[in-house]
Amino acid sequence: MARSGQRTIATAVGAAKKPREIKTRKATIQPIGNDISAQRIGAEAGDPQARRLSPIVPVKRKVTDCQIINSLARGLKVLTAFGPDDIALSNKDLAVRTGLPKPTISRLTNTLVRLNFLAQDGETGGYRLGEATLTLGLSATASVDLPHIARPFMRAFAEEHNVGVSLGVRDGLEIRALAYSLSDLYNSSDGSPGAHLALYARQPLGASGIGYALLAAMTPPERATVLEQLAAQAGNVGWPNMERRIQFAIEDINRYGYCASIREWDRTINCAATPVAFSTKGIPLSLACVAPLSMLPENRIRNVIGPALVDLKQTIRDAFHEQGGR
Repeated sequence: MARSGQRTIATAVGAAKKPREIKTRKATIQPIGNDISAQRIGAEAGDPQARRLSPIVPVKRKVTDCQIINSLARGLKVLTAFGPDDIALSNKDLAVRTGLPKPTISRLTNTLVRLNFLAQDGETGGYRLGEATLTLGLSATASVDLPHIARPFMRAFAEEHNVGVSLGVRDGLEIRALAYSLSDLYNSSDGSPGAHLALYARQPLGASGIGYALLAAMTPPERATVLEQLAAQAGNVGWPNMERRIQFAIEDINRYGYCASIREWDRTINCAATPVAFSTKGIPLSLACVAPLSMLPENRIRNVIGPALVDLKQTIRDAFHEQGGR
């Protein structure tokens, strides 16, 4: 009986150790802008079912703390605190911009100076970007050196159409300007302050025309990751409306080459934008035209500015390739 009991317990233990087979389901993100036309046409015809857009289902990707090196993240945060007009920043300046404690900033700046990512200014005692950072930046933008190439064309476009033009790049979940231009008449007018601000201020990636165009310029994997972040940021209340606007904008870009943003980021301005992705190795950018409502009504965007903006992009593209862009 004892031997039989031992066999029974051993069998039970062996059964308990047998791993369970777990079935998993892989989350996917539905493509944007490919299956919306029929729904949109139906919506315009009054079909309530057609108004229900297929949701963009964010990929559920859990990032654990062990996958993030906090010291590296803080060091990169210090480097990205420098703006294009900053000559040198003190530890106090960096602490304010990054939100990190001053003792932490002191240790980070000392390390970054030793590695040549920062250099200490002899006159002010502050810090400026070092050669290693500049080399890294040049490597990142080697295939798309657009600001210098694009500025004269942007200036001519702004003067011809009496608008503002901006070239934007993604910074987290926002857009910041790499270059912008506006006509003399536009600059001297007493127009909407928002129209001037839209040229150089940071704008939300998921709630502005220039942001929609940049999303369209991304590769599908990169866009999927960013959409997941936007969904988390907007929450259950804000995401459905943001999702719908993004889908419609990218559909317009697929169809016309540009999208129109009517009184979205600022209620006093309108915007037309087009994606800029001249190279598979380049950074996704977007080219946008902004002006007050009275100067840039929607019918002018559709009939004049939108098509002209697409032509401007092609002109910049040609100049880019002529100057050795890859």
